[in-house]
Amino acid sequence: MAGSFDLDNSLPPLASDALPVGVFRYDSENSDQPFSLLPNVRCLRIDVREGCEPPCARFEYIMDDSLALNFGWPSQFEQLWPIDAQGDYVVAADDRLVVMGQNPDGSPLYLFDGFAQIPQVDICPAQQRVSFAAVGVAARAYDDVITGRVQRHAGSPSDTSGASDVAVDLPCRFNPADTWVSGRGGFLGNSTPPANYTRDEGNILIEGGKGLGDFPVFIDPLLSEREDADSEDEDPSEGGTDAGDLVAPWYISDALKYLISQPNGGDDYLDWPTFSQLDALLQALYPPPGSNTFNPETAIAANIMIRDFDATNRPLPDVVAELLGYAGFLVTWQTAADANGLPQTNLKIYRRDAAATQAPKVVYLDQARNTVNPATSNVTSLHLARDCNAIVNEWSLETAQRQVEITVILAPLYQPQAGDENAPACDAFKQSNLTSATQTTRRKYRWYGADECGDGHWNSVDSRWSTAALDLSPVFPPQEDGSPSYVERYRPGSDTLITRDPQGRPLKATLEIYLSSTSPDTNPDPYIAEGQTAAAWYTIPNGWQLLDDRLGIQVTAPDPNQWSTGNPRIPGGGDIRIGWWSNPSAALADWNGGQPPVLRLTTVIEGDLQMGISANKRTASPTRFTRSRTADCRDHFHLDSVDPSSAYFSQAGGSGSTPVVVRDDREVAQTHANQLRAAHEMPPLAGSFTIPYVTTYYQIGDRIAAVQGRNVNLQTNIAANQGESPVYPWVVGISWDFSGERQRTVLYVTDRRAEVRNPW
Repeated sequence: MAGSFDLDNSLPPLASDALPVGVFRYDSENSDQPFSLLPNVRCLRIDVREGCEPPCARFEYIMDDSLALNFGWPSQFEQLWPIDAQGDYVVAADDRLVVMGQNPDGSPLYLFDGFAQIPQVDICPAQQRVSFAAVGVAARAYDDVITGRVQRHAGSPSDTSGASDVAVDLPCRFNPADTWVSGRGGFLGNSTPPANYTRDEGNILIEGGKGLGDFPVFIDPLLSEREDADSEDEDPSEGGTDAGDLVAPWYISDALKYLISQPNGGDDYLDWPTFSQLDALLQALYPPPGSNTFNPETAIAANIMIRDFDATNRPLPDVVAELLGYAGFLVTWQTAADANGLPQTNLKIYRRDAAATQAPKVVYLDQARNTVNPATSNVTSLHLARDCNAIVNEWSLETAQRQVEITVILAPLYQPQAGDENAPACDAFKQSNLTSATQTTRRKYRWYGADECGDGHWNSVDSRWSTAALDLSPVFPPQEDGSPSYVERYRPGSDTLITRDPQGRPLKATLEIYLSSTSPDTNPDPYIAEGQTAAAWYTIPNGWQLLDDRLGIQVTAPDPNQWSTGNPRIPGGGDIRIGWWSNPSAALADWNGGQPPVLRLTTVIEGDLQMGISANKRTASPTRFTRSRTADCRDHFHLDSVDPSSAYFSQAGGSGSTPVVVRDDREVAQTHANQLRAAHEMPPLAGSFTIPYVTTYYQIGDRIAAVQGRNVNLQTNIAANQGESPVYPWVVGISWDFSGERQRTVLYVTDRRAEVRNPW
């Protein structure tokens, strides 16, 4: 009978002979003979886990009196366990050990590379046992912590040679958050942008370079003010400076580039990913607008900006894992042969969502029988549990309240009284006499506010006490359904404005007074100063400060009857007088038509609604319930605008009645919410598969799609008919077990809750 067979070794063997495995002492400095066999040491178990923890292995000495007699192997614990034990068959602390097998083609198969660390002796009446544990070479990356940072000279922001990069003892803090409003608010980008990365084109041009690619360094965040000022006068198309050319925010890939580029104790033992690989991988992918299903071919890609993050005094692997984990990416350590056939451990970064590009794998378990047929199965046991209780399929972001620059007309927060302008009555309002004064006296001729809560103010036009609250609807109009967008509450102003000066620096809060030969055009109560012109308004640069608990100002001049402005155009030589409010018909007979003056304040106030960022439940999430969580991003994402009422509206670039949006983080905030949803919207499938031999076919980060033979699909999401890309459980841990005169591989998927963790 004629016929033929085609053999395809891309799939795992369903059965295998025991793999010859040896334990070797490894000396990387000995190029002629780097490996020395340790025949009296056998490996019991190797564990490789998802995350930044190094692989670990447990070993045991073979102790036998006949072997000691014939080969000289130590057979008593006192020959092996003491810290000063020596000999060719003794493994000392920090000896580098390699567990090596052999591939069918004769090439080495490295299962473990690490350092002996923890010796243990166990003695009982029937036996003595000496064992020890070892940790992978990735442990060397924990020998140092991150201290200080490398920062570029502010005077040479575009010097990419490295000559202007200085190692300083400042915190390694990415995108530091602050409480400023305007473009500085939320966080301060303090990275050099891609065009100004320090060059390292594979030649290790500067100290700390590793040939992985160009990398960013820190730079003073306030250089953004310089670039803003320059951009007003220069055309970027003609080589001028454009915003973003000097300072940029840190994204996840950029922060990892910087961290990996710096010297680390693990550099001699580890292989780091290239920076081009980081750029290609570390992006958020989510469905396009109007779509509820995820398909990698149509997905929208966006960089992931990191929040305020301080890496100081922490080991590099922990920082890398935390930065990646928050956005749904994972890390693990993999050991394999390098180009010279020697062991090399590399950091593997991968994504855990439906955008993973590596083809999923299967395990094999034939139909139920009394015994497992090795010809049709490679799994002898499995334990699986799908945990839908762990799903979080809807995320909202708690962002900062909207910040708006406004100009508001103020009113006296006291009741003026005729005669207060004359001595000795006016002496009561001097600062030196306020120590024992009543609250009413302390506020008189000093407090002017918007009365946003309707506590009461003096209506100078009608000469009466009013409790009408400030109407903020021109700034915060009703929502689409007609419901109000703000609540009456105290709303203290900010000393820093959103509008910037020609040098790019934020302006300060401004107080002005109206003085003219005609009566002021004013409403009886405080109001948002829409349509106010610059004529007849004089700036009051000194003698006042913002109230710290409500919207308004307090006069700080020692004598409010001689509130000096330094402006000679103001009547009376530049001093503001009490009589302008207590007896305006006489004090201002030639000004304002004998009416009290009007004060207006330009400041920034806070709204009551956030940015409304959310990533809603998708059809693909395999539960009919919506499980929501909120991420606190108040220190990070901002929406800042200049209202048309602001005295600086035109300077901010405004015209008409539409506010000028100066800072809008809604797009990057939405990316952040989408990535959080992608990382948590599918249920973890917990459990393990036991394979009765050693195999390296399955790796950390592999997806297991099905149990072939039983036709069990392990997909954890739904909506495949709508084009949703499938999500499968991930291999998060591998154990190679050589104990008990057997060999087996245990694959842990998604997490280890279905198995008892190894106690050591």
